Amino acid sequence: MIKMKKIIRGLITVILGLILAMDLYILAVQILDGEAVPGIFGFHGEVAVSGSMEPLFSPGDLLIYRQESTYQAGEVILFRQEDSLITHRIVEEQNDQFKTKGDANNVEDEGLTNITQIEGKLILVIPAIGKAVLFFKTPLGMLVLIASGLLLIWAPHIRSRDL
Repeated sequence: MIKMKKIIRGLITVILGLILAMDLYILAVQILDGEAVPGIFGFHGEVAVSGSMEPLFSPGDLLIYRQESTYQAGEVILFRQEDSLITHRIVEEQNDQFKTKGDANNVEDEGLTNITQIEGKLILVIPAIGKAVLFFKTPLGMLVLIASGLLLIWAPHIRSRDL
């Protein structure tokens, strides 16, 4: 029983450490590089903020993207439009540019999307976890991660000294 608690505590500590390391990496890339969507090994995540693609995904879902060299009609992509990031489906290709539309929208997006605006293709949707991801990106979230990790590491030592 005690060994199982140590294993679980160790796993939780490692997971919290990984989340914190990812947060710090993303923060550093955003500050140093000015890159809005930093990725790791060609993958990056964003949190859905609108219902334009329902029922495929909903606001608060975590969306994982992968950079590709080519894109085609039917694929769901993350692309930059002015200062916004948008996730919509490619409905048509026109001379190396793409017409896009949200699945829940009645009309196609205005204008065409150039391949240089595309950040990646949607490969995975993790329902509802995006809200937690957004929290852990905040200073308070990072503090909670650090405090939780320290508590998991020190709590057994404090308890054993009191006995």
